[in-house]
Amino acid sequence: MCRFLAYLGKPIVLDKLLYQPKNSLVHQSYHAQEKKEPLNGDGFGVGFYVPELDPAPALFVSTTPAWGNRNLRYNAPKIRSHCIFAHVRAASYGEVAEMNCHPFQYNKLLFMHNGQIGGFKIVKRKLRQRLSDELYNWIQGTTDSEHFSEGSRFECDDGVCRMVQAGPAEHAVLVVSEKLTDAKEDWREAPKNHLVVVNENLSVALRPIKTP
Repeated sequence: MCRFLAYLGKPIVLDKLLYQPKNSLVHQSYHAQEKKEPLNGDGFGVGFYVPELDPAPALFVSTTPAWGNRNLRYNAPKIRSHCIFAHVRAASYGEVAEMNCHPFQYNKLLFMHNGQIGGFKIVKRKLRQRLSDELYNWIQGTTDSEHFSEGSRFECDDGVCRMVQAGPAEHAVLVVSEKLTDAKEDWREAPKNHLVVVNENLSVALRPIKTP
């Protein structure tokens, strides 16, 4: 399965999420620890918001592995945002192409996932029939397309990263498919079949997904 992270909180430099933690997302692209297959080399994507410039997110995707992309390595220390989506892909359905790299962007929204939908070819047509013409025509890709940490501030110094206590204005939430650090007290596992809802005030709620 793919690996991902989502960050919401005080603006943070992208490098502190993608490269500096011991088990950073880029490290997970070639050595994931919580899945049988350690490689996630079928492309990557990063989306982030700079609302003072544009309400729509910036988006950078590539079919190259994250671990070897020079543009990502060069720019990560130079990008700061309060809301970041990042994803490294292990293709399960759909070809290796930029249009299949997460995150996906629609107007002001970003979306990404990991895992796969069993029997997607069977339900794909029925799902698309429920979409408006605008959304149907927007779809370009062919894909079927954890853990949770909450604290006052996510901090990285000399490669040592963890949540630290600070004022309410520095509160932050991280949702990841794989823990970034070894600090067990910083992470709480999201139960199966639950939504992790992060509210505008950065409060977090777990809501069960009700099935018929």
